[in-house]
Amino acid sequence: HILLAYKRSKDIYNLYYGLFCLLISFYWFVANTVTRDFLFGTQVELHRKIEHAFLFPSSPLFLIFVHQYFYKKQNRITISFAGIAYLMIFFTLISPLTVMRICSLIWQISNFIFVFPYLFYLFFKQR
Repeated sequence: HILLAYKRSKDIYNLYYGLFCLLISFYWFVANTVTRDFLFGTQVELHRKIEHAFLFPSSPLFLIFVHQYFYKKQNRITISFAGIAYLMIFFTLISPLTVMRICSLIWQISNFIFVFPYLFYLFFKQR
């Protein structure tokens, strides 16, 4: 999809979907038990922080892709949600694990309360 975005620059949603796929791939790679043991060894805190740093922007990036696909533009809601995700990444990387767990809980609740209903709204509004 990133190559499609390069070849067809008017369809920028391909870039967002490609970036989303790369991000999820990195998350799965880091979260995998074998790579966790190989890359991080006994550095559990570092592993958890990097894992969450790849997880938090996945929802906003997917929202940006969906909104770009349907409307060919972005709105304040998706950009604001992306900003919140990047703030959570920042606090996760510089703070102890307790703050990371709070950010993770905020991310889970915001996905349940905001992302899923917003996706249903976008999908059903198109019909």
